[in-house]
Amino acid sequence: MEWLSGFADPSLIAQVLTASVVTFVGILVAVPVIVLRLPCDYFQKPQRTTPDSIGCHPLLRGPLLIIKNLAAVCLLLAGALMLILPGQGLLTMMVGLLLLDFPGKFRFERWLISNALLLHSLNRLRRMGGQAPLEVEVLTDGEPTQNKGQCG
Repeated sequence: MEWLSGFADPSLIAQVLTASVVTFVGILVAVPVIVLRLPCDYFQKPQRTTPDSIGCHPLLRGPLLIIKNLAAVCLLLAGALMLILPGQGLLTMMVGLLLLDFPGKFRFERWLISNALLLHSLNRLRRMGGQAPLEVEVLTDGEPTQNKGQCG
């Protein structure tokens, strides 16, 4: 830590470490909640459906979308910093990427969840939470195979 004190103020280092711990704990709490709330057929739909009512006035949707994307960019930047500073850089960047809206995002999420190891881990978490497993096409040797759970 001594070599780091030559580059930055110790109070800045303490703030970065605090932000890193808060982000890590926040992600540990948020990820299971999100995974458990997903419908089991979420990744079976051919395209993302956007809800018309997300509990707010239509005039607030635009500003809230901008705020969400700004938060996602902040998480991406914080994750990039955490690659060289203490913290969960890759995990923070992944959460930021999944929050960010961009063309092809749903296709990227479907590709990501088709990884058998990741799908197994998420379904184990869902099983512990009493939820049906996610139904997705799992890519094995480049060939998609259907993973049907007891959805519905």
